[in-house]
Amino acid sequence: MRARPEENEYDEYYGRYVGLVPDGSVVDTLAHQIHETVAPLRAVPEEQEGFRYRDGAWSVREVVAHLVDAERVFSYRAAAFARGDDAPLPPMDQDAWARQADADERPLQELVDEWVAVRQATVHLFRGLSEETWKRSGTASGNLVSVRALAWIIAGHELHHRALFRERYGLEVPEGADARTAIRRHDRGKDDAWIRAFLHAAPYGFLATVDDSGQPFLNSNLYAYDEEAHCIWLHTARTGRTRSNVDAYDRVCFSVAGIGRMLPADEALEFSVEYAGVVVFGRGRVVEDPSEARAGLQKLLDRYAPHLKPDRDYRGITLDEMKRTATYRLDIEAWSGKQKEAEVDFPGAFDVPAPKIPFPDPVEQA
Repeated sequence: MRARPEENEYDEYYGRYVGLVPDGSVVDTLAHQIHETVAPLRAVPEEQEGFRYRDGAWSVREVVAHLVDAERVFSYRAAAFARGDDAPLPPMDQDAWARQADADERPLQELVDEWVAVRQATVHLFRGLSEETWKRSGTASGNLVSVRALAWIIAGHELHHRALFRERYGLEVPEGADARTAIRRHDRGKDDAWIRAFLHAAPYGFLATVDDSGQPFLNSNLYAYDEEAHCIWLHTARTGRTRSNVDAYDRVCFSVAGIGRMLPADEALEFSVEYAGVVVFGRGRVVEDPSEARAGLQKLLDRYAPHLKPDRDYRGITLDEMKRTATYRLDIEAWSGKQKEAEVDFPGAFDVPAPKIPFPDPVEQA
């Protein structure tokens, strides 16, 4: 529902929240806020999670816990009124709730994950409402409030606290930041040049898709990273879960990784491992144009068999043959790279043995 709520649909107190929300689809705003809110919170160092800008103020953790609790309350009110429940609902004593939440006993990133889950549920709730349902209302905290107004209040409440995070807690969203690529250990983050090199070097990757019921699906793939087009080319069957998932929901994720040495320690929980990996986020699609699809498939052949040339060592791909297969293109929107490595003489470090895969042994066959 795109129209802003009328002033008679909510208590005057909430006008400060409603006024912060931009015009347009409030459901889209609620969805987009997930990335915008999470980005600065993912970047908070562990030692700053308990920061308070003055004595008596909530810590960063406590503010996030408040966002979780308040959204649950607002969403329940919306759900109850949308379903025709006309029972008056009680007020929320935010300070009493905060005292009972024990937010400072929990890691900030766990609280952020909880808020994301609550917000995703909120988006689904409002996205499933009919136009008529948006107009329903009920009584909460002794005041009349509409379902529509509650959606705008939730969005505005988040914007209010995001501004406080920026102004009072010093939490800024880095230019070009994307919550999908925020990493907790900044000391292990890698730059774009490293990411490009790793994508060129990794032997294969994993494509993550989701179906229309929310069920995730992973598919291991050979791939080719195309720097010029800033995309990843993949090849798999014309039918199957990957195809149906990409057709239904084009947001996808792709990952490549490598493992180094195991790093033992005196305590079990201190064991670690050397690793390197890249995570790519973007939009996937089946390439329908035969010429484009053939060019993408050829990039895969060139990558994995660079010593063999089309029309010299093998017959090149014909356009008619493209009807029997499918080429997928992942247009990259964001990525992150991370690596952990230890000193060469790390005490007790040892290589992780490669798994024994039951492929035919050419020596034994000979």
